Amino acid sequence: MLRLQMTDGHTSCIAVEFSYNPKISLNTPPGTKVKLSGIVDVKNGFLLLNDSNTTILGGEVEHLFEKWELQRSLSKRNRSNIGTEGGPPPFVPFGQKCVSHVQVDTRELDRRKTLQVTMPVKPTNDNDELEKQSATVLAGHRNHEPPHTL
Repeated sequence: MLRLQMTDGHTSCIAVEFSYNPKISLNTPPGTKVKLSGIVDVKNGFLLLNDSNTTILGGEVEHLFEKWELQRSLSKRNRSNIGTEGGPPPFVPFGQKCVSHVQVDTRELDRRKTLQVTMPVKPTNDNDELEKQSATVLAGHRNHEPPHTL
């Protein structure tokens, strides 16, 4: 049973292959022309297609065909290298813990010093005169102003 998106260029509808039609398959390219004839039953908004009311005329739409062909070629690439080096990690459902082949010894990581603490280097005394002037100006302001209270 296949679901088909059909259009005549103005109106779109969804059709379902109600009985097996060997001319319609997953290998039928998009844009294939289909002729509907006789009475076509409609159920819940779906056209019900069968051998007696459907004729495949063929053809394709180039830009739809190119996209479809690319998707088909990419779908053939399997993900056989899942979990191996260079491949993606295996899927683990939420709520479950990942089982790793290599257990990490966290005690070793705790003992290791990863960040070396260093004392900041005091800049050279190129601005000593500026610092002295700033200190005297600030000291003068502190003596003449009343303390701020909140």
